[in-house]
Amino acid sequence: AVGALWWRTRVDAQVQAGLSRELAQRQATLDEQVRRQRALEQELDHKRRLEALGRLTAGVAHDFNNLMAVVLQVAGRLQRHPAVAADGNARALVEEAALAARTGGDITRQLLAFGGQQKLHPVRVEIDAYLQSVRPLLESSAGHDARLEIVAPPFLPAPVVDRAGLTAALINLVVNAGNAIAMRPGSGSIQVLASSLDLQADDAAWPLLPAGRYLSLQVTDDGCGMDPEVLEKCVEPFFSTGDTREGGGLGLSMVQGFARQSGDAAAAGGARRMRRNQQPEPAADALAGMRVLLVEDHAALRRILAQSLEDLGATVTAVADAAAALAAVEAAGQPDLLLSDIRLPGAMNGVVLADALSARFPRLIVVLQTGYASTDPGHHHVLAKPFDVPDLVAVITSARARDAG
Repeated sequence: AVGALWWRTRVDAQVQAGLSRELAQRQATLDEQVRRQRALEQELDHKRRLEALGRLTAGVAHDFNNLMAVVLQVAGRLQRHPAVAADGNARALVEEAALAARTGGDITRQLLAFGGQQKLHPVRVEIDAYLQSVRPLLESSAGHDARLEIVAPPFLPAPVVDRAGLTAALINLVVNAGNAIAMRPGSGSIQVLASSLDLQADDAAWPLLPAGRYLSLQVTDDGCGMDPEVLEKCVEPFFSTGDTREGGGLGLSMVQGFARQSGDAAAAGGARRMRRNQQPEPAADALAGMRVLLVEDHAALRRILAQSLEDLGATVTAVADAAAALAAVEAAGQPDLLLSDIRLPGAMNGVVLADALSARFPRLIVVLQTGYASTDPGHHHVLAKPFDVPDLVAVITSARARDAG
């Protein structure tokens, strides 16, 4: 009886131990499922907030960029005024106003990218050749203290992605890496690593991505790094650990927005804005003799654009919508240049107007301008608002050269 009691006690202890192990395993599985579910919910909530911001930005971008375009055009006319050109203080004030308008346009574009509302034109990109082609841009963005290394093994997946958006995203990441290196003594290195990544279903690191083979682009540096608190906030719009005068803190949020809009995901940390290169001042008679049909529904911008074009020697017919543009063509004949906003009141937008007039007048030069438009401009030249006179002349010159060829 004693032996039987000992055996039963031993069996009961083994059963209890087995049950404890099974319970522990089930608890661990449940904890992992809860963790993944919370991560997925946080990711979905973040995505919804991005979409809301994108819709809000898209709703105001067109009107806001029209206002910035007016400021930039007025500043440009003032800069060319003899009295302002002769007064250093006045010239500096006008230049500050012009820079503020350009910055406003840059922030709007970055917010559109962050919210996934920018217009993308994806193409298949052979990543090794692409990275070598943008190496000079990345090296100049890295700064003097950083050495850039690009690693791209052969036979990588060729992603279908907007090439210009990918370049802007990489530049922002490299600028951020260069800033991290500059914050500590001595020089450092930045590596751009391309590799293939095979994701399984429900991968904890990328919960919203379906299983499959991906191209991974990583930008790493040996700079000062980020603590967990900064890392958690680094892709939020307007968050920056640097001097706020260096930029709006939108670089990494733009990278994330571009990746999401491309159907992928991104993880990274802080950046600064880069000023764009300005076009040289055009000659006073750059558009001499050109007949321009200007179609712009914003009255103030229409007036100042017409004046700027006339200052360059053009003859301008300015109207507010497509119906008035067609009536002007019937009355005055073929223009040499159609400069039209994409978003217009009425049944016909700028793209439809451009297609109709191009079909009628094959030699017509077309430049479409937009503050924000979801409509595909097709093969026409596009000028993003806000722009100044040198930008406008550069695009018109490019369009004339293409059509002449």
